[in-house]
Amino acid sequence: MKEKEILSKAKKNRAALLLICIAIACVCIGSVFFIRFSHNEEPLRLSEAAAGGQEREGLAVKLDGDTLPVFMAPETEKDRQFYYVKDVNNHIYIVSITNETFKRIVETLNAETGELDAPYELSGILCAIDQPTADLALSNSYKISVYTNMAPGGYSQHFDNYYIKENSVSGRSVTVYTILVLTGVFFLIIAFGYLLPAMIRLNKGEYGILDEENMRRALEKYLPAGESLTAGIHGIGIQTEIRQVFGKCILLDDMLIPNQSAGALEVRKCKYSSHDVYIGISQHYLLLSECGTYKHLYEFNDVYDQEGAAVESIGEPVPIQDIGCCFPLAEIEKCDIKRTGMGALSCSITMKNGCFLKLMLPGTGGHGMPHHEDYRKALVAQLSVCNT
Repeated sequence: MKEKEILSKAKKNRAALLLICIAIACVCIGSVFFIRFSHNEEPLRLSEAAAGGQEREGLAVKLDGDTLPVFMAPETEKDRQFYYVKDVNNHIYIVSITNETFKRIVETLNAETGELDAPYELSGILCAIDQPTADLALSNSYKISVYTNMAPGGYSQHFDNYYIKENSVSGRSVTVYTILVLTGVFFLIIAFGYLLPAMIRLNKGEYGILDEENMRRALEKYLPAGESLTAGIHGIGIQTEIRQVFGKCILLDDMLIPNQSAGALEVRKCKYSSHDVYIGISQHYLLLSECGTYKHLYEFNDVYDQEGAAVESIGEPVPIQDIGCCFPLAEIEKCDIKRTGMGALSCSITMKNGCFLKLMLPGTGGHGMPHHEDYRKALVAQLSVCNT
């Protein structure tokens, strides 16, 4: 019953996280599309809008120009200025454009002819001209003498009651949009790259290395005859220094081969990087089984230090990767168990023959290991007895 409750709770938690991640992604990415496209409408040519009497504040318009814009006055917004622009119909407008747009137009100016190589199109919205802007337009009208001789008081004839504010996206806005999109993509990757596959595995009963059945099969391979597995957990190997001496054998490829005419061979097997490992106990043995294929540092000696070295005999070939997987509990000389962060335990084990194991026992074992807490208690209790 306990396993079913844990599995049901895990499925609900994963489903809730999946929905939260998808919601965050939709909000981040959707807000960018909403800001950029929700208020967009097909712009009218300003000359056509004026002819049809459709001018109004906020109307999306566009105009074609074929002469260089003439600077009128600074805008209140940074990186944007007011210019006089004459369209292809020789009508003069006030336009607020960015410095980047003006630079792009200037780049098409032919130095020899003084004319633009190609016309340009400006898109924006109509904004009502306030009195200060109107005064600036009139006081600086001498700057457009290259276009026309505007008679005093002829402001409305030439500029009407609106100016065009170019649609543009600032560099800061682009940065914000990019961050929002990347954040949305990040949560989509979590949702569909991790949470959804995890939910599918949960429904199928597949837990990867965090599976008690996988753990049991892996540890039982190293059980001596007459022993049975009493507890097992998934842990982390921090440091392993294995030393075992085998009598009457030779090393052939990656196997120890029994040979009655051979002497003893000392095998040292070491690893100093973290790796996933199953840790178990039987009635009289401590068992280790790595969850994957990991490389170790091996050393083989025909001459070795006799002190503390118990010579083991083998009756059949032994792969060297199976060395250091089964340790008699009676051979444990010292076991130091300390609490670390996140409820984990650090376990340092020294054997009488000089072997040393440093293991980390996690506080939780995952959804596929519902008995992790009980098994860890049994494992710690057995190791603590061996230390007395």
